[in-house]
Amino acid sequence: MHPDLKIKIPRKDPNCVHSARTQEYWDLVRKHGGSRKSMVEFICGIGGYSSSDINSAIEFNIKAYNCDLSGENLWKMVTSEGSGCGPAPGLPPEHMARAKALFDRVYNEHEGSLWHWGCEEAYEDWKDSDTPYETFTGRRVEWEWEVHGRSNGHLCMTECGNITLKRSTEDLKAALTARHPDGDDDYYCHSDVRDLFIICVQNTVDITHKRISEEIEYRAVWRLWVSFCEDELKTDIAEYAHREHLADGIVHIMRILGEDTSDTGEVSPLETFQAICRLADVKIPD
Repeated sequence: MHPDLKIKIPRKDPNCVHSARTQEYWDLVRKHGGSRKSMVEFICGIGGYSSSDINSAIEFNIKAYNCDLSGENLWKMVTSEGSGCGPAPGLPPEHMARAKALFDRVYNEHEGSLWHWGCEEAYEDWKDSDTPYETFTGRRVEWEWEVHGRSNGHLCMTECGNITLKRSTEDLKAALTARHPDGDDDYYCHSDVRDLFIICVQNTVDITHKRISEEIEYRAVWRLWVSFCEDELKTDIAEYAHREHLADGIVHIMRILGEDTSDTGEVSPLETFQAICRLADVKIPD
């Protein structure tokens, strides 16, 4: 436990079961969380954002430069294990072929909407959930942000606990290192600086072009599949099962119809039944 952080830091262990992302969090904490001074250096080293609308000491670029919304990539995501959307693993080949054909058709119909869907779903889910506040340390940190820029590509932190972040980075650094006139107490108490540091660590790891792009891809394909493919595929598979179930009954009906050997010059009942089966896409036994 670092005395300045007052947070129990897991010992670095190559056999640790933490996720790769969690390891990234703690690696930054170990490197920069040893003292108040090093925490402030990390916080103020992130960089800020200034425009006619806002002046923020801490900014994260949320532009998705690496987003791949191609049909090939999204289908790969749909069929990956644990994706949470897409056809169930282990589907028979004939059903997987149906799923792929359905996905291709729906993708071509809605390709132009995927970028908007992905951005909308990712932003709304993040904004409306506890994700930004429930930190990897187990401590909840209240902070606020605004999105700025012509393409909404800049997430600007505006407050964190008692710390106002609508200021220049230099001003923030001076405030975080300032002391009261009596020289005994910090202007911002230690817990304020620690919470801001933890959020900055979390955002530094989570808010990257790569991870934002991956999130947009997932959200886009999730909406594409769940909204337009999932129910239709279930119906298609159910109809296929019904058609397969009819096979035994078809044999019996064809045997009965085949016994009518009257020659009236018209289409026989057996031929009529076979034509109906073909139109219904029901397999006719040999």
